[in-house]
Amino acid sequence: MLAIPPKQGSGVDKHSSRDYSPRSAILRFASSRMEDAMNDRLKSAYELAIEKLSRKDKKSPTKSTAPEKLSPRQKERIAQIRRETEAKLAEREILFRSQRREAGHDREAFEKLEEAYRRDREFALSQQEVRIKEVKRGKK
Repeated sequence: MLAIPPKQGSGVDKHSSRDYSPRSAILRFASSRMEDAMNDRLKSAYELAIEKLSRKDKKSPTKSTAPEKLSPRQKERIAQIRRETEAKLAEREILFRSQRREAGHDREAFEKLEEAYRRDREFALSQQEVRIKEVKRGKK
């Protein structure tokens, strides 16, 4: 620590040799920060990320953001929904392939069939998501 002689009437405590003047307080703070900086080593990106996450965890609410565990009944229902959707998609794909063969080389008919097949797939998958969310919320 730097030793700077106190000025006249600067706030030196008579019972100790510690200087409590504002100037001295600033010097003490600065020297302690310099010591901290010299003791710190360079940190990897991983260590910095972990520190940032731990700071974020301290600030976050106490309620966990992790998804709640599903009951065995919910898991079975979700598996059933996925099987049903998979069967519908397989059925639709078979139908699409047969219609595609029937269309032959008609480009316009083929594009219409392909668009309808894509819409049907998207609809089936979105319905699957909705049904699974309902099960997870406990509605069904």
